[in-house]
Amino acid sequence: MIRWLREGEETVVQKKYLELLEKELAYYRDKFESERSRGDRLSDGLLIRNGELPVTDLVKGDQEKLVADALAESALRQKELNEMFGEAMEETAVDDEGNPIELSEELAEEAKKLTETEK
Repeated sequence: MIRWLREGEETVVQKKYLELLEKELAYYRDKFESERSRGDRLSDGLLIRNGELPVTDLVKGDQEKLVADALAESALRQKELNEMFGEAMEETAVDDEGNPIELSEELAEEAKKLTETEK
């Protein structure tokens, strides 16, 4: 059905049509970006599962954030453990008479060798 437009109505219809097209374009751009990021995450997930490093900045940033959060959490837990069991560890370092327990010279040398090679 052909609609007859009066003069001046044509520009209103064109503006509304352009707005409709711009909204549709924005929708498909968002859809494209979300699917692209999903694909990047999936491909990097496969790379990580195969023992390789991720290649997209999206996953690298996520991974760096996870590692930083894990390190912060580990430091917090270690601090809590030291607060809870620090006194108990000091108590176990003494014998029944209250004298500090010391390693023999041979054991101290072996312990020193082991800690040096690990560093």
